[in-house]
Amino acid sequence: MIAAVSYFKDWDYQLAPNSIAAGIYNEWERQLKRAVSDKMVPQRAREYLNPQLKQVIDWLYVPDGRWGEQPLQARDAILVSSLQNALRELKQRLGSDLSKWEYGQPNYKHITLQHPFGMAVKEDIRAKLEVVRRPGAATTTSPRRLFPDTHRYWRLGSLPGHQQSWPGG
Repeated sequence: MIAAVSYFKDWDYQLAPNSIAAGIYNEWERQLKRAVSDKMVPQRAREYLNPQLKQVIDWLYVPDGRWGEQPLQARDAILVSSLQNALRELKQRLGSDLSKWEYGQPNYKHITLQHPFGMAVKEDIRAKLEVVRRPGAATTTSPRRLFPDTHRYWRLGSLPGHQQSWPGG
């Protein structure tokens, strides 16, 4: 666990596609959200409620009596056990070499989007269409706003000789 946590030391808190710390954090967030939801949402309501990350953070930041007689210790125990579960899951899914746990790699948090006109152009032009790895996740600030060039594969501007983009983009 110490080796994995050491990746957080110099992390810039960005969910960058090549970041190992981002890969560890993302799985930890998933495991933490599940564990805290199990603690705070009544069993019969779990089927209908999926607390957002902001709510989970609020519950962690100020643990109340629902956490038991020692809410701070209970919260800390969930933080640690969730990290352990995340590391176990990543090891099972991606292997024991932490350097292979990059966020955004083909086996983890990855999606390939095809240009809508990609199959309508000749193969030599199709080969020139740029594939871009985008940073971020569903709960982060829009990567398109922070990294405007990362959405080029959705523009006609991806085709050689065109510079058209989305309105306002």
